[in-house]
Amino acid sequence: MPQWITFDKIDFSYYEKLHIHISASSYIDPISVDVQSFKRQYFDRFGAVPVEESFLGYDVTLYFGRMLHKYGSKFQRSFDRNAYTGLQTRFDFQPVMKANAAGSDRYQIEQYENSFIHILKFQDYQFRPADD
Repeated sequence: MPQWITFDKIDFSYYEKLHIHISASSYIDPISVDVQSFKRQYFDRFGAVPVEESFLGYDVTLYFGRMLHKYGSKFQRSFDRNAYTGLQTRFDFQPVMKANAAGSDRYQIEQYENSFIHILKFQDYQFRPADD
């Protein structure tokens, strides 16, 4: 459960003993050089500490802005050619298919979804990506 990250009434030694793993749509690595630089620049510009939505907005704007610049308005056809790892998430867009007509074997793309999800483990009294 992602909300376990914000629990403050539980003794974290329980998390350690149980080897807790959770899923999360985002993870901001506080020791990343890029994250520290973003925080500093954000504070210098806006006079406030960035919240999770600030990181999301940065990642989304940068990714889609680059895709529009590189591929134009049909950029969704190039999702498979442009992996992106941002400050708080990765983008791995996959098509969601919809059947065209009853009994038909033809499908069309209904939408795209970011299929990436972080798996975080609790280790050394903090949540960290499990793939580290």
